[in-house]
Amino acid sequence: MMVINQKLLMQCPPQYIKLGQSGTNCHAYDVLVTGIMMFICSNSWTSDVAKMGKVEDQQWIQDNSIVADIGVNKLWHEGQPQFYQNGGVTRTVGNWAAESVR
Repeated sequence: MMVINQKLLMQCPPQYIKLGQSGTNCHAYDVLVTGIMMFICSNSWTSDVAKMGKVEDQQWIQDNSIVADIGVNKLWHEGQPQFYQNGGVTRTVGNWAAESVR
């Protein structure tokens, strides 16, 4: 499970975390995620955690995550969003949650 392989990143420490490392580090980069709330979506979270080989990894995942089972409800909007301008702010019409300021 990728979350266990990136424990340091998931803990959001007050320091830069190096990602993209390789033998040459030609694609390595640093991220600062302090105070960031992370959401991970999975179709098989519970079964993946149950299949983990180490009990301590299972325990760490359970202690450090909140699982929200959304069931089978549709959580997306089909089609393209419709935009309109209002005082320099682009807003969407319909069920789209995105909003951007230009």
